[in-house]
Amino acid sequence: MSPLLGTKTLLFGDIGTGKTRAIETLLAAGLKPLCIFTEQGYGVLGEALKEKVSWVYVKPIKGSLEDFRKQVEAIGTKDQAELGRERDKDRFVNSPLDLIGKTMEKFVDQNGRDWGNIDDWGTGICFVVDSMTGLTDAIWQNTSGRRALLDKPDYMIAQTQLKNLLAILCGLRCHVLVIAHAEKEIDPLNGGMRITPALPGKALAGVIGRSFDEVILAQRAGNKFDWTNVADGALSKKRYLSYAANQSPAFGPLIEAWKKAGGLIEAI
Repeated sequence: MSPLLGTKTLLFGDIGTGKTRAIETLLAAGLKPLCIFTEQGYGVLGEALKEKVSWVYVKPIKGSLEDFRKQVEAIGTKDQAELGRERDKDRFVNSPLDLIGKTMEKFVDQNGRDWGNIDDWGTGICFVVDSMTGLTDAIWQNTSGRRALLDKPDYMIAQTQLKNLLAILCGLRCHVLVIAHAEKEIDPLNGGMRITPALPGKALAGVIGRSFDEVILAQRAGNKFDWTNVADGALSKKRYLSYAANQSPAFGPLIEAWKKAGGLIEAI
């Protein structure tokens, strides 16, 4: 048994920076990726990789045109106080967040193989969530459903749900990779702009990386892809890797550094 827990990585970046394709490099590093996709990113894996990567796709809830029309009517006929008092009593029906939780308790992949509870997975497995954007959408659905107006308690509830889930993931024995999109915002402490993962509200930006070993920004310049944990203004953190720009967009160096620190890849 490995004396170290698996690595916990938050990989974020703009669209088109190769974040999902990096899953392939987990295989080369000797790990078995088990993925929850909250968007149809699994399509980039290709047929050969789909046989090696196990995954579950959790579809987002899409409102109907009738739902949209009702929301338009509510916004056009009610004041903000009335909109704030509305509650979507059906928000838990077919909840994607509940399905994500059930999948983590009993992970049955696209081929019907039952991998059991993620709590029981060892360091031969990397649990992947792609992406935090879809996870956040699922949290919003569970928090407020189709309500037109969100208030401060909604944000507090959504942020608490996300923090609680990430705390669970970062305490697992297996390796964990959470993929997120990037957004820019004004740094409330130092001024200027900072680059952070896209999150529900702004309160989490300064604390979201605390539970992870590595927080890495994925970048692309033309057809060149790389990772960095030293970009100016970008959220970053390292435990096993060195601080460096222009890192290879692959998990091999991270897993090798983890092994040198005493980590062992356990048999599946």
